[in-house]
Amino acid sequence: MLKKMKLFLSFVRFEHSIFALPFALISMLFAFDGEIVWDKVLWIVICMISARSSAMAFNRIVDINLDSLNPRTRSRELVTKKITIKEAVVFFTVMTLLFVFAASKLNKTCLYLSPLALFIVWVYSYAKRVTFLCHFHLGLSLAIAPVGAWLGVRETLDMTPIFLAASVLLWVASFDIMYALLDLEFDRAYGIYSVPSKLGLKTSFFLVAILHLAMISFLVSFIYLVKGTLILYAAIFCIGILLLYENINIRTLDEKKINIAFFQMNSLIGLILLVSSIIEFYTK
Repeated sequence: MLKKMKLFLSFVRFEHSIFALPFALISMLFAFDGEIVWDKVLWIVICMISARSSAMAFNRIVDINLDSLNPRTRSRELVTKKITIKEAVVFFTVMTLLFVFAASKLNKTCLYLSPLALFIVWVYSYAKRVTFLCHFHLGLSLAIAPVGAWLGVRETLDMTPIFLAASVLLWVASFDIMYALLDLEFDRAYGIYSVPSKLGLKTSFFLVAILHLAMISFLVSFIYLVKGTLILYAAIFCIGILLLYENINIRTLDEKKINIAFFQMNSLIGLILLVSSIIEFYTK
């Protein structure tokens, strides 16, 4: 049982939850505006994990043939048959139903919007087959997390979570472009759309830098709207340093350095902002 659980955690790359989850929790914290309702926290976290797991399982099922061709992805669980298609479909179904159930426990608005959220995260699996703008679709898939968390608490929207969502969209698009650098030759050979395969390296490097600058501007706007103090602005400064480091690393085209920029540096970005937001929440 433990071995199978580890396989499924690897199957959905559970550790990558660290990208979107901190931003959902940040949005949730500021939506509470002073008093945390812990059952809301529980259902928001379940929504995040189940939606992402549903999307990842769907993506792995759809991509099984491509994954078997790409040297970088041939060791994935479906390709090696460590997890069967039937098991993957059952897991996908369970995660999908769990997400809808968790959304219903938050409020009616979240329940009614849950099919739309699922549609957005599922369709990404096909985006790379039709447009090099697929990176922005992935960004949108993760950007709905802070919006959903805000709705989970307040059931209504204003511009505050929208600015946070915009920063997530641009940030995710930027690191997905970075990741696509690793598959440049494969994507060109098999007709997979991406910014690097369509527009080349120089344009990719330039676009990543522009997206990072835009991300910072939206984060600053979000902090202004929540009346953030120096704590949050200091976090933005640290994030800016990390993004600069990423831009330097990816230009080497070294797979190890790109992986460090993609996972380790980007993991720190969400954690830095989350920790500073928690400090801000409890010290105001």
